[in-house]
Amino acid sequence: MSDSSPNRLLYDFYDERLWLTRFMPIDDAIHTVDEHLANTISSLEGVSFAGIEQFIQRKTQAGEELLDELERLVL
Repeated sequence: MSDSSPNRLLYDFYDERLWLTRFMPIDDAIHTVDEHLANTISSLEGVSFAGIEQFIQRKTQAGEELLDELERLVL
């Protein structure tokens, strides 16, 4: 993304949710990163590996069903 100020360097991390500029004090930048990391970790609380595996299996099965349907339509 471009900025109107030629002296400003923007760094985009994680879909525009975290912006750091070279003018931001390092303590503020670290605090901002820590906040985003804490939010991410707290959103993952309660998610188990078994839950992730079940999600992947459901998506894989749905994908296989779509491929089967596509194959039937093509043939």
